[in-house]
Amino acid sequence: MEAMVGETFFLLSTFVKVLLDKLVSTEFVGIFRSSNLDVSLLEKLTIALLKFQAILDDEEEKQITTDLKLDARRRIVLFEIHNLFDEI
Repeated sequence: MEAMVGETFFLLSTFVKVLLDKLVSTEFVGIFRSSNLDVSLLEKLTIALLKFQAILDDEEEKQITTDLKLDARRRIVLFEIHNLFDEI
């Protein structure tokens, strides 16, 4: 079970890192700007994903899977990310 949780954290963390790399790429930002989309939303999304990445790294480092405080932090940041995707 612990191995499965570790794999899940690793996969999710890797996905977020790849997503962040794409979001900050010059090509993507250029496309975003040329589409007349609000670049400040992209910046907010990047910050929210960085927060989420930090939470995942913290959980993985401490191997915390049931800490309610971290779970609440994760939910808050995911809610923020969800709302930003809706706004974009």
